[in-house]
Formats: sequence, C-alpha cells, structure tokens
Amino acid sequence: MHEWTDITMTEPDLPALHPEYLEQVDLARLEPQPRVDHPPRILLLYGSLRPRSFSRLLVLEAERILKVLGAETRVFDPTGLPVADSVPASHSTRKSHRRVVHRVRL
Repeated sequence: MHEWTDITMTEPDLPALHPEYLEQVDLARLEPQPRVDHPPRILLLYGSLRPRSFSRLLVLEAERILKVLGAETRVFDPTGLPVADSVPASHSTRKSHRRVVHRVRL
C-alpha cells in the first residue's frame, strides 16, 4: 500500500515530475505581450444534451468559480445542434458547420 503522507516529486510512479524534467516558471514569460487590460477570457464547453448532464453541471460550477476568481467566461450550449446522423447532410446547420470548418482548415 502506498503511503500518501510523504509524496515527493521523485516517486518512482511519477517519473515525468522529476525536477530535472521540469522547467522553472519564468513569470515574465507568462505576461501577455502586449499587456492586456481585460480579465482572462475563458470559453467552457460541454457536449451532453441530457437535462441532468454531469458534464454540463461541472462546466457551470467551473464557470461560477472562474467568475469569482475574476475571469470573463462564456459557456457554449450545444442545444439545437444536430446530433450525429440525426439530420441529413443537406441540413442547413450541417452545411454551415462544414463551411466554418473548411475556412478554419485553410
């Protein structure tokens, strides 16, 4: 049984967290260039359309926490999007999405 009271970053089950593989945080590199004057903007996504979706509830809880921390959030609600194979390829929403994907790939 693993003792969780004395975990170090050199544990054999965490080789990727060995200090020699981790770069020290350079706070200057974390600053956006040029400096922005708005809070962090975060888009939160979930994909379930179920009324009692745990992924949706998790995203809404994350949004609540991020707002308290000062972030500007938006939640993408997939309601109304066609589900795979629920509408024909000629459906207007599917056509619109294909055009957007095609533009992004260019």
